[in-house]
Amino acid sequence: MEADYLATGHYARIIKADREYKLLKGIDPAKDQSYVLYMLKVRSLAREFSLPIAEREESQEICFIPGNDYRHFLRLYASEAIRPGPIYDAKGHLLGTHKRLPF
Repeated sequence: MEADYLATGHYARIIKADREYKLLKGIDPAKDQSYVLYMLKVRSLAREFSLPIAEREESQEICFIPGNDYRHFLRLYASEAIRPGPIYDAKGHLLGTHKRLPF
């Protein structure tokens, strides 16, 4: 993508120890996403560049989608993935259909 920077909303902790930063697991183990960020410097860089996002509250939504409306986003960019499909029980009997898997 040839980007100079990457902004992410993953849940983890970063501390500065001496002259280096350390990525720590999130306080809430159910939300920890430090494994995704082990190679990134995120919040500290946002603070360094005085970006308003540096102190923003966490989000559990897909933050890059305008209005947090992933259904609209999928209709625009992945409409082929939006189609009804069968619902089967464990024995393979057709029980009905779902409206669309992404929804």
